[in-house]
Amino acid sequence: PGLTKPTAIAGARKGITANVVAPGRIRTEGFTMKSRLGIDPSKNERIGNATAMRRMGDPADIAHAITYLASPEAGLVTGQVLGVNGGLDLFVF
Repeated sequence: PGLTKPTAIAGARKGITANVVAPGRIRTEGFTMKSRLGIDPSKNERIGNATAMRRMGDPADIAHAITYLASPEAGLVTGQVLGVNGGLDLFVF
């Protein structure tokens, strides 16, 4: 995230945007593997329940965010960090 704004500034005059997608806990093959290795699978459920949306993300959630940022519709979006985390950062622990 620290390079996002300077990169956005450098590219802006040329019509180039620069953004970052900051994923939260995403259900990936790694989480599935940990369950197979005997690591408590209920930990994943607790992680999902700790978010405002009450679920872990899927890889498709990240893909949709990236697809949007790469689209012409996001042509005015630059220098941003898009948190795709189900609202995990809304809570103060």
